[in-house]
Amino acid sequence: MRKPVMAGNWKMYKTPADTKAFFEKFVPLVASSTHAEVVIYPPFVNIAAAVDAVKGSRVEVGGQNLHWGTKEGAFTGEISGPMLKASGAEWVIIGHSERRQFFGETDASVWKRTLAALESGLKPIVCVGEMLAEREAGETDVAIRILYGGSVKPDNVKGLMAQPEIDGALVGGASLEAGSFASIVNF
Repeated sequence: MRKPVMAGNWKMYKTPADTKAFFEKFVPLVASSTHAEVVIYPPFVNIAAAVDAVKGSRVEVGGQNLHWGTKEGAFTGEISGPMLKASGAEWVIIGHSERRQFFGETDASVWKRTLAALESGLKPIVCVGEMLAEREAGETDVAIRILYGGSVKPDNVKGLMAQPEIDGALVGGASLEAGSFASIVNF
């Protein structure tokens, strides 16, 4: 059986102080939840605060993106896998629909970023999406964990998690408030 992953993508929300306050409330609320892995993806500037705040808990931290290069380079605004690892991140989101829509991510760049994540020892959540015809034809059936990422909320998480092929959730807005996200994690 695949263990669910409950992932909170904070997108471009919260400051380091907000991050600390969130985890002071959130960590105790999910301390006894062992049925799922729990990962928070704060903005890059909050990773250090998040890593510090989750020490001693089972909550992990990830980055929201990474550059496909595995070292350093002249790539203003980008972050490498080794930089994420050094900051304490264990996971990374790759190919999110917003990255594809607003920043021109393609399947080719997502592939390169995925390889860079794996080479850096990060656990990637690769966002792909599918067409109905592809799903019905069985073209997207895989043996990996599949996270649902469409407006997961405390009132719909149980129904989603009851689906046999959903192994967790990539939660946006509902992950910003500790009680709300804890309700989702503790489904």
